[in-house]
Amino acid sequence: MALPALRPHEHKQVALQNALSVLNSGSSLDRPDTPDEVVTAVRRLPAVDAQYAPFPEGIDPRIKAAFEARGVTQLYTHQAEAFAHVAAGRQVVVTTPTASGKTLCYNLPVLDRVLKNPSTRALYLFPTKALAQDQMAELHELTKSIGEVGGDGIGVHTYDGDTPQDARRTIRTRAHIVLSNPDMVHSGILPHHPRWAKMFENLQFIVIDELHAYRGVFGSHLTNVLRRLRRERFYVSMEENAAGQHSDERCDSVADGPLDDLARRETIDSVRRSVLALPERYREVVVLCDLQELSYAEAAEILGCAVGTVRSRLHRARALLIEKLRTTDPAEAVAVKSARCFA
Repeated sequence: MALPALRPHEHKQVALQNALSVLNSGSSLDRPDTPDEVVTAVRRLPAVDAQYAPFPEGIDPRIKAAFEARGVTQLYTHQAEAFAHVAAGRQVVVTTPTASGKTLCYNLPVLDRVLKNPSTRALYLFPTKALAQDQMAELHELTKSIGEVGGDGIGVHTYDGDTPQDARRTIRTRAHIVLSNPDMVHSGILPHHPRWAKMFENLQFIVIDELHAYRGVFGSHLTNVLRRLRRERFYVSMEENAAGQHSDERCDSVADGPLDDLARRETIDSVRRSVLALPERYREVVVLCDLQELSYAEAAEILGCAVGTVRSRLHRARALLIEKLRTTDPAEAVAVKSARCFA
């Protein structure tokens, strides 16, 4: 007589029990800190008194007043120490327990620098969008408190796949602190780095939260994204130094006279005609990725193709545009090649 077959969930229970029996076999069962076969260890750590430090002397008084209004009159020692290291221009890694106030270790110097120099920009990177949203809520409350004691408005915005298109332009130009994630930096910021010139010119802080999460392949991807970020920031700064003026000054100089304005319109019209002359499969990716600033993944979903297909088509489309413009005006082709965007 055949025995009845085990149901799928019974198979899982048997496998789990077998695994636990293997893990708990041996001398570990005789240890006093293993009360059963599931909980492998119990530790009781004695309470430790908190160690405090006063607010740094050089901190903006508006920040200190905002915290005092919220009932915070002093910092933990590791927060004050982190502030001192950042003020000295050093790289800082904070490894303290959960709920120990690590967030303030970077918010404090960033907000202090923004209040003292409103052109300062900071980029916060989080492994998930949920963490970014949580931190944005805290930052909004903090900047609101600073505003109530006389501080200037500090722009804090998240930039991810859910950010509306009409809000992205405002974020690029007005946000002092941008909260994003490595994937969005890779697909939504770096491919359009000329549009982010103002941020790259003034980027003084890059904060990587939950650093322990970036391990293995995920960690190597983040490393390469940061390398590209550093490279693009260097190129933007180099271009600005060569031009001898900032992006705001360039925008003002474009419309210095009617001839300059006419030349700009002719250039835009020439690029627009070249885009419209592209084959449809190339024109689509240019419009989606370069004009509407969608990420590769978003464009692939709209077109119903793979992300790699979008990348290859966009690469080919840009090459065709450069070749097309080179035959009409070499200067325009050089501009398109360096900018990599067509708006």
